[in-house]
Amino acid sequence: MGWWATGNNDDIIGDGPADIMTDALIDVVSRYGRSPVLTLQELLDVLVAALRHNPESIVSDADNVTKIQVIAEVEKESGRLSSSASPAPDEDLLRLFYDAFEKIADEYQESGFNRKPRISELMATVDFVLGYRAESYKSITDDIPIKKISAE
Repeated sequence: MGWWATGNNDDIIGDGPADIMTDALIDVVSRYGRSPVLTLQELLDVLVAALRHNPESIVSDADNVTKIQVIAEVEKESGRLSSSASPAPDEDLLRLFYDAFEKIADEYQESGFNRKPRISELMATVDFVLGYRAESYKSITDDIPIKKISAE
Protein backbone atom coordinates (compact mmCIF):
# COMPACT_ATOMS: atom_id res chain seq x y z
CA MET A 1 0.00 0.00 0.00
CA GLY A 2 1.27 3.45 -0.86
CA TRP A 3 1.42 6.47 1.42
CA TRP A 4 2.17 10.04 0.38
CA ALA A 5 2.62 13.50 1.88
CA THR A 6 -0.30 15.90 1.60
CA GLY A 7 1.85 19.03 1.67
CA ASN A 8 0.31 20.07 4.99
CA ASN A 9 3.12 19.87 7.56
CA ASP A 10 4.04 16.18 7.85
CA ASP A 11 0.54 14.83 7.17
CA ILE A 12 0.28 11.66 5.12
CA ILE A 13 -2.57 9.78 3.49
CA GLY A 14 -2.62 6.40 1.83
CA ASP A 15 -4.27 4.03 -0.59
CA GLY A 16 -5.91 1.96 2.18
CA PRO A 17 -7.60 4.95 3.84
CA ALA A 18 -8.66 6.27 0.43
CA ASP A 19 -10.20 2.89 -0.44
CA ILE A 20 -12.09 2.83 2.87
CA MET A 21 -13.48 6.33 2.28
CA THR A 22 -14.36 5.44 -1.31
CA ASP A 23 -16.32 2.42 -0.08
CA ALA A 24 -18.15 4.61 2.45
CA LEU A 25 -19.14 7.12 -0.22
CA ILE A 26 -20.28 4.33 -2.54
CA ASP A 27 -22.35 2.97 0.35
CA VAL A 28 -23.93 6.41 0.87
CA VAL A 29 -24.93 6.57 -2.79
CA SER A 30 -26.35 3.04 -2.80
CA ARG A 31 -28.35 3.49 0.44
CA TYR A 32 -30.07 6.71 -0.52
CA GLY A 33 -32.08 6.87 -3.72
CA ARG A 34 -32.46 10.62 -3.95
CA SER A 35 -30.18 12.94 -5.86
CA PRO A 36 -28.37 14.71 -4.45
CA VAL A 37 -27.92 12.12 -1.72
CA LEU A 38 -26.80 14.87 0.66
CA THR A 39 -26.53 18.59 0.49
CA LEU A 40 -23.00 19.86 0.96
CA GLN A 41 -24.12 21.20 4.35
CA GLU A 42 -25.34 17.73 5.36
CA LEU A 43 -22.02 16.20 4.30
CA LEU A 44 -20.02 18.71 6.36
CA ASP A 45 -22.31 18.18 9.34
CA VAL A 46 -22.05 14.39 9.25
CA LEU A 47 -18.26 14.57 8.92
CA VAL A 48 -17.88 16.78 11.98
CA ALA A 49 -20.44 14.70 13.92
CA ALA A 50 -18.51 11.51 13.08
CA LEU A 51 -15.29 13.15 14.26
CA ARG A 52 -16.93 14.18 17.53
CA HIS A 53 -18.70 10.84 18.12
CA ASN A 54 -15.79 9.12 19.89
CA PRO A 55 -12.68 11.05 18.84
CA GLU A 56 -10.22 9.20 21.07
CA SER A 57 -10.84 6.07 19.00
CA ILE A 58 -10.21 7.63 15.62
CA VAL A 59 -7.76 10.54 15.81
CA SER A 60 -4.48 11.29 17.55
CA ASP A 61 -5.44 14.93 18.18
CA ALA A 62 -8.78 14.21 19.85
CA ASP A 63 -8.43 17.22 22.17
CA ASN A 64 -9.00 19.52 19.19
CA VAL A 65 -12.22 17.91 17.94
CA THR A 66 -14.67 20.03 19.93
CA LYS A 67 -13.13 23.22 18.52
CA ILE A 68 -12.99 22.28 14.85
CA GLN A 69 -15.31 22.89 11.97
CA VAL A 70 -15.26 21.04 8.70
CA ILE A 71 -14.92 23.56 5.90
CA ALA A 72 -15.63 23.27 2.19
CA GLU A 73 -14.02 25.78 -0.12
CA VAL A 74 -16.43 26.05 -3.02
CA GLU A 75 -16.62 27.72 -6.41
CA LYS A 76 -19.43 30.05 -5.44
CA GLU A 77 -19.95 33.65 -4.37
CA SER A 78 -19.43 32.93 -0.67
CA GLY A 79 -16.38 30.76 -1.30
CA ARG A 80 -16.78 28.74 1.92
CA LEU A 81 -19.29 26.63 3.73
CA SER A 82 -18.75 25.25 7.23
CA SER A 83 -20.28 22.59 9.42
CA SER A 84 -23.03 23.57 11.83
CA ALA A 85 -22.23 24.32 15.45
CA SER A 86 -24.55 21.54 16.59
CA PRO A 87 -24.92 19.11 13.73
CA ALA A 88 -27.78 16.63 13.89
CA PRO A 89 -27.10 14.17 11.08
CA ASP A 90 -29.01 11.05 10.20
CA GLU A 91 -27.88 8.29 12.61
CA ASP A 92 -27.20 5.79 9.81
CA LEU A 93 -24.96 8.30 8.04
CA LEU A 94 -23.19 9.14 11.28
CA ARG A 95 -22.49 5.44 11.89
CA LEU A 96 -21.33 4.90 8.31
CA PHE A 97 -18.77 7.72 8.41
CA TYR A 98 -17.67 6.97 11.97
CA ASP A 99 -17.08 3.31 11.02
CA ALA A 100 -15.02 4.44 8.03
CA PHE A 101 -12.95 6.72 10.27
CA GLU A 102 -12.44 3.85 12.70
CA LYS A 103 -11.19 1.57 9.89
CA ILE A 104 -8.88 4.33 8.67
CA ALA A 105 -7.50 4.70 12.20
CA ASP A 106 -6.74 0.97 12.18
CA GLU A 107 -4.85 1.39 8.89
CA TYR A 108 -2.62 4.06 10.42
CA GLN A 109 -2.00 1.98 13.54
CA GLU A 110 -1.16 -1.17 11.57
CA SER A 111 0.92 0.58 8.89
CA GLY A 112 4.02 1.09 10.96
CA PHE A 113 3.15 4.66 11.88
CA ASN A 114 1.85 3.30 15.19
CA ARG A 115 -0.55 6.18 15.63
CA LYS A 116 -4.04 7.24 14.71
CA PRO A 117 -4.51 9.78 11.93
CA ARG A 118 -4.78 13.46 12.67
CA ILE A 119 -8.05 15.25 11.97
CA SER A 120 -6.33 16.98 9.06
CA GLU A 121 -5.32 13.62 7.58
CA LEU A 122 -8.87 12.27 7.76
CA MET A 123 -10.18 15.39 6.04
CA ALA A 124 -7.37 15.20 3.45
CA THR A 125 -8.51 11.65 2.71
CA VAL A 126 -12.12 12.79 2.24
CA ASP A 127 -10.89 15.67 0.07
CA PHE A 128 -8.71 13.34 -2.02
CA VAL A 129 -11.50 10.85 -2.62
CA LEU A 130 -14.10 13.50 -3.49
CA GLY A 131 -11.61 15.23 -5.79
CA TYR A 132 -10.40 12.09 -7.52
CA ARG A 133 -12.91 11.22 -10.21
CA ALA A 134 -15.25 13.87 -8.83
CA GLU A 135 -17.81 13.05 -11.51
CA SER A 136 -18.44 9.76 -9.70
CA TYR A 137 -19.70 11.63 -6.64
CA LYS A 138 -21.86 14.33 -8.22
CA SER A 139 -24.90 12.53 -6.86
CA ILE A 140 -23.61 12.85 -3.30
CA THR A 141 -23.93 16.61 -2.84
CA ASP A 142 -25.88 19.40 -4.45
CA ASP A 143 -24.34 20.79 -7.60
CA ILE A 144 -21.75 23.01 -5.92
CA PRO A 145 -18.21 22.40 -7.19
CA ILE A 146 -16.00 21.66 -4.18
CA LYS A 147 -12.42 22.93 -4.30
CA LYS A 148 -11.28 21.53 -0.96
CA ILE A 149 -12.53 19.93 2.27
CA SER A 150 -10.56 20.59 5.44
CA ALA A 151 -10.88 21.10 9.17
CA GLU A 152 -10.14 24.31 11.06
